[in-house]
Amino acid sequence: AKDAAPLLALLRRLLLVNERVFALSDARVNATSDPTETARHGEHLYVMKPTMKSAPKSAGMGTWSDEEYAHPGLQALYLRLKSFQRFTESWVLERAAAPPTPPRPTAEAPPWTRGRHSSSAPPHEASSTRGCSPQAAAVAAARVRMAATAAAVAAAGGGPP
Repeated sequence: AKDAAPLLALLRRLLLVNERVFALSDARVNATSDPTETARHGEHLYVMKPTMKSAPKSAGMGTWSDEEYAHPGLQALYLRLKSFQRFTESWVLERAAAPPTPPRPTAEAPPWTRGRHSSSAPPHEASSTRGCSPQAAAVAAARVRMAATAAAVAAAGGGPP
């Protein structure tokens, strides 16, 4: 699709920036006395969220403590996961802010749909999100688009995200 070209360009830039960020993060993990244990403990912190789970909900604590955020293993995993998640969320918000593009009527379109402004989502996205909240539908659509974009990047020789 024509609107995939800007997304592909942004995703390629993200991958280039991430190469450097991930290398710096990996160097911090590898500089520890036990890189494997550092990575494991970082994953444990990411999954278990000890600070968030130990504080009462009214305490206003974040997900992790400053000490946990500073852990090289947590940072390495967080950067890998969140860079793509935030990219996807930003793309969804940008798309949601833009006015929908009405589909062009075609000779093959049933007469009762010509001239109507329906969802601009492809049929597989629209049908899979019926009954969902707008936010859930946007996330589902973004996942479909990101999967297609990742496949396009891989096909273009950019490798998997």
